[in-house]
Amino acid sequence: MVDKKNILILENSIDVTGALKSIVRTCLYDKTNYHFIFVLPKKSSAGLWLKEQGFTHIEYFNTIELSRSWKRNFMYLPYLLINAFKLKKIIRQNKVDLIINNDLYNLLPIALRLIGLTNRYICYVRFLPNRFPIVLYNFWIKLHLLQAFAIVAVSKHLAGFLPQSSKVHVIYNELPLESNVHNLNLNVEREPAFLYLSNYIRGKGHEYALQAFSKITHQIPNWKLRFVGGDMGLNKNKMFLEELKALSISLNIAEKCEWFGFTNNIQAEYKRVEVMLNFSESESFSLTCLESLYFGTPVIASNSGGPAEIISHGINGLLVENKNTVSMANAMLQIAGDAAFRKRVNEEGFKTVQESFSADKTSGKLFKLLVEALTK
Repeated sequence: MVDKKNILILENSIDVTGALKSIVRTCLYDKTNYHFIFVLPKKSSAGLWLKEQGFTHIEYFNTIELSRSWKRNFMYLPYLLINAFKLKKIIRQNKVDLIINNDLYNLLPIALRLIGLTNRYICYVRFLPNRFPIVLYNFWIKLHLLQAFAIVAVSKHLAGFLPQSSKVHVIYNELPLESNVHNLNLNVEREPAFLYLSNYIRGKGHEYALQAFSKITHQIPNWKLRFVGGDMGLNKNKMFLEELKALSISLNIAEKCEWFGFTNNIQAEYKRVEVMLNFSESESFSLTCLESLYFGTPVIASNSGGPAEIISHGINGLLVENKNTVSMANAMLQIAGDAAFRKRVNEEGFKTVQESFSADKTSGKLFKLLVEALTK
């Protein structure tokens, strides 16, 4: 029997996010030599999804996030220390060999050191600095650079915002693990629709898609705009979704827009439509762009960071100017009206992501780093 190493994954999100999907795909890459323990916020809805992926060892803890409320921020440090003691118990009970912190804003690995536990950890950086106050972001980075065995940035673009250090490694997010992922028979019937697959979060660019689509609906009257995503159980996201629906009404395109919640079957979503859109204002990587090309669906994405490391403009997709709805509308009209172009970028997209984001270049690189952390 293989003596498996115990790897603890610290995940701070309260729902199934791209970051969680990414680390799960990485864990699935090598379950033979490692046993994975996931630690989630108590209010997270991701536990059931993790079990569906085959991970049954899940622990929970109470969390409190930094916010504009001074009362909540006052409670942040006590909660952090309480959770550190709980986590210390979990680590000792399960003889944890290594910790993977799935994003830098989770300071539990730092708190563990304050209470005397010195397990090595690897810290992912998945968000660009503009998602947080820059002083806070830089403070988190410095803390993790001092304490972590390694820092993993998910793109070269993101790594450019980090201090130069031998601890910083660029490891891209990995390809989906689903079987029978691609069908190069491009005569398969697809709906004349643009897919927007993203949780309903401000900054993800949904409103730009609506505005751009409204400019061209009279030229492609049979096309629709299909939104698929979750609200993560947060009122602010629910309110944003209602604002988006109201915007579709004011733009006179409500009857051409479809709204759906979170789905586990992303492969079906990508394969049912002609084109995928991602007009996010900033992207450290873009798992949806990678997935879409892998599942054979052409992509139009804003040139907002990470997508430019996946998409070569005009070859395997289209890049448009960030926040520019005219540029977006022109690209949507171009790709909607040219089936031969869609076929060409479809074929090229699948080929390039297979070559550039293969397992040995993504998950494999992380596991080499794990071996170093466990043996040095």
